[in-house]
Amino acid sequence: MDDYNKDATDKPQCIAIESRITYTADKKAEYVTPTEHIALIELTSKYKTFYSGMNGWSRNKRNHKWEAAKPKPPEWSSAEHEIISLFMRGGWKFANSWKFGLQYAFPHRTKAATQQKWYHLNKHQYMTEYHGRNMSINARIVHAKKLCKELMDNTLDNGPPKPLPKPLSFLEREELDDFEDFGSPYETQNARLPKRSRTDSFNF
Repeated sequence: MDDYNKDATDKPQCIAIESRITYTADKKAEYVTPTEHIALIELTSKYKTFYSGMNGWSRNKRNHKWEAAKPKPPEWSSAEHEIISLFMRGGWKFANSWKFGLQYAFPHRTKAATQQKWYHLNKHQYMTEYHGRNMSINARIVHAKKLCKELMDNTLDNGPPKPLPKPLSFLEREELDDFEDFGSPYETQNARLPKRSRTDSFNF
């Protein structure tokens, strides 16, 4: 089974009505319903297909024309960093953080890529020390789960990824008389993610 859903067969302990969710620091995903669990397995599979297909664009260095290419995952956002940091500072190892949180918040990420980011942040702990600074250890886990729930809901509402539109050429951008980078395939892809997952000024 691939990195996207190799742990997805472990069904979480679920509560169907969100208003009745009691968030705890226990090693379970009490905020994920069985229906959401199944939907996320399907969504991670669709993201895998999206990133492995010619659904993006790259500029040919010789003729400067846009050519179809495999899209690249977006840069890591501050929200993603915060969730990882909270689990880490809450005393959880990566395996449990992925199983009960990160796989639901990051369906657009592989387990391998998320683990790599985890160890990078663990090695550079100055990047994580301000997350949950005034919280207890258990409160950090609870807050991480709530953020996972928020990203999960936004991602499910946003739906599966779609092929990126071909970027505008230099002449097309000139005709728009606008100096914003309308021709960036990365910015287009980034805008298709839920807002909390998009890249911002807090990336490391």
